[in-house]
Amino acid sequence: MSTAKAEPVDMEATAQAPEGKSRRGFLRAAFGVLTAAIAAAVGGPILTAFFSPARRRTVQSGGSASFGPLDKLPIGKPQRHDVMGSGTDAWDRSDVAAIGAVWLVRRDATHVDAYSATCPHLGCPVGFDPGPNRFTCPCHESSFALADGSCLGGPAPRGLDPLPVDVKDGEVFVTYQKFIQGIASRRPA
Repeated sequence: MSTAKAEPVDMEATAQAPEGKSRRGFLRAAFGVLTAAIAAAVGGPILTAFFSPARRRTVQSGGSASFGPLDKLPIGKPQRHDVMGSGTDAWDRSDVAAIGAVWLVRRDATHVDAYSATCPHLGCPVGFDPGPNRFTCPCHESSFALADGSCLGGPAPRGLDPLPVDVKDGEVFVTYQKFIQGIASRRPA
């Protein structure tokens, strides 16, 4: 058997050598990865929201739609109807759903008025109060005349938004449109 002579090992040099550097390197790399992950988790959604095409989304109106036969509308009694449509934005197309509502008021044998059921103040849904015979907004207590949709009181800057109505062959068609809220002038959204 051959006996090999072992060389003495310098323990101090071994303790300061590559093992110490690799530990520090690992900790630096781990800290860097952790910092990058936190920055991405916090900053990613912020940047996405800022540059997102959804921020430039425009509300699409439903166009002209039938709201049924004229003879189903009682004279002088408002009826609320949902406006159905589908929406599209930067990434999504939605199925047919309610995109708004209208109030229909039949005035006589052939004339029908239509109003948006959205309050021109801040967009709350407008209801009808049969007691005082007026349209009302439950959010901020604006009220509107049954006769012409004009504002009777409250913070609404204008009356209800009228919508074009066409009666063809005994059928009521309304062209639905959304309007900018909170301003005195009536401008399409």
